[in-house]
Amino acid sequence: MFSNCTMVNGELFFVETQNGLLAKMNPDNGDVSYCTAMENFIVKEGNTICDIRTFGDKLYALETSGEGITIFDLEKSQCRYIPLQCAYRGWGNFVAFEQYDSYFYIFPKYENKIFIMDTINNKILQTADCFDRITEWQCACRGGNKVWLLAGGVNVMGCYDLTSGKAQTFELKEKVENCLDAVIVDGNIYILNGFGIIYSWNIYKQKLVKIEMLDAEYCNGKFVYGKLIYVGSKLIILPLLGNEIKILDIPTGNVESYHDYPNDFLYYDMGHLKGWSKYDGLCKDNDYYYCAMRRENYLLKIRKRDGALLWIKPNMPTKEERLKILNPLKEKKIKNAMAAGVRLFWETETDVGRFIEEVPRKQYLAKGTNIGEIIFEAVKRE
Repeated sequence: MFSNCTMVNGELFFVETQNGLLAKMNPDNGDVSYCTAMENFIVKEGNTICDIRTFGDKLYALETSGEGITIFDLEKSQCRYIPLQCAYRGWGNFVAFEQYDSYFYIFPKYENKIFIMDTINNKILQTADCFDRITEWQCACRGGNKVWLLAGGVNVMGCYDLTSGKAQTFELKEKVENCLDAVIVDGNIYILNGFGIIYSWNIYKQKLVKIEMLDAEYCNGKFVYGKLIYVGSKLIILPLLGNEIKILDIPTGNVESYHDYPNDFLYYDMGHLKGWSKYDGLCKDNDYYYCAMRRENYLLKIRKRDGALLWIKPNMPTKEERLKILNPLKEKKIKNAMAAGVRLFWETETDVGRFIEEVPRKQYLAKGTNIGEIIFEAVKRE
């Protein structure tokens, strides 16, 4: 599973959540393969990448922690880490990540500044206090070379022109809150509230209207909906913690619940995945939108022509293929930590689970007390 993805030569590239490996998927047949470990690559497990983009022969990824940008050079098979001082929270530190010319523009969610990265020399500049009265953003979308940002706490819409570097603010007639996503279509910005309210704001008339109130499921006061995609004349609304995909036909106002899932479709809801949003990042090509497989067991691709939802079952690499790349990376990480004087004894770093399974099987163990078996049985009882 992965939280975001990017297209390179017709394939989806992503950093896998469980093992932290760079991988790619054929979006037509679902074939998945791991990329060869790059020079200087540091394997990190968990939800480490929140957004990833392609520019030239490189992938640029924002770290979920906000501490840096990871650059994957596919041609040279090298990896580089650039520091970025944007670690406001454990996750959710960014509201927009946009590329224009040879620059990336990074918009923090919790501060009134913009980071600008020059991809030629990898230098990062920042501009502060671009917008008046803004301390937090809710969501953002891009139309042409303008980035539109909905403020939090105040009734303001911001606009940043990537070509000129000029920022503007527009006052909304009412405050809208708990908004998670937005898309712009023909001068209208459609805004999704986490509880199912959809707003439309016309950038020319500067008029905000509520166009739909979806039937919100009960999720203990937590957000139900989280993602908005425009195709044709329809808005496809993907769940955050809710269970249903909704499709809103804008001209008629009709809303349908989608039910045509594969027979074995499911959302994983266990361990560290419990409480995670079901859909997060996406990428696109000329014909489809591709939704990152954050918790589901199928890849969702949405056809731009007619809004059809298609499901692709991934064909995963074998465990042996994964370990062939993963084990040397873990060993290298532990050796580097020990050389630096850092003491490690974490299950995620030392793979204790696999250790206690494998130790009793070693043929060279002396007869007598089998410490590995004792540990294994004790852990099973726990």
